[in-house]
Amino acid sequence: MIDTVIIIFSFLAIFLAVIIRFLQRNILLNKYKTILDMLDHFLQKAYQIIYNDQMIGYTAEGVTTTARDEMETIERNFIKMSFELMGPKNVSIFTSFFGDRDTLIKNMVMYFRDTLGKDEISKIIRDASKEANNL
Repeated sequence: MIDTVIIIFSFLAIFLAVIIRFLQRNILLNKYKTILDMLDHFLQKAYQIIYNDQMIGYTAEGVTTTARDEMETIERNFIKMSFELMGPKNVSIFTSFFGDRDTLIKNMVMYFRDTLGKDEISKIIRDASKEANNL
């Protein structure tokens, strides 16, 4: 009799855990746009800080490429700054949304590289250096 109660209780606990997890995922997916907007907000802030502190010197000097080690350091600083701005609760939400921390970090690095590639100052300098080379 006690064994039956324990089995039923265990089954109900597992069933409830599965339902709760499903509801959490469903709620998260329904807020997809909001979560990505939040992530974009934090990443934009972190990009601006890192760009102004570490990248503006390269663009001001006309350097359009950086050493691989320097770029990896800047990317790590970007990730660190992003996590600091997000706070632990939001990091947990974004990690849950992307599935794991590595996937979140890879997406953050892609955001950084894409944003850096679209940077207007860098484009102007690149165009000017191409024109100078063509003369």
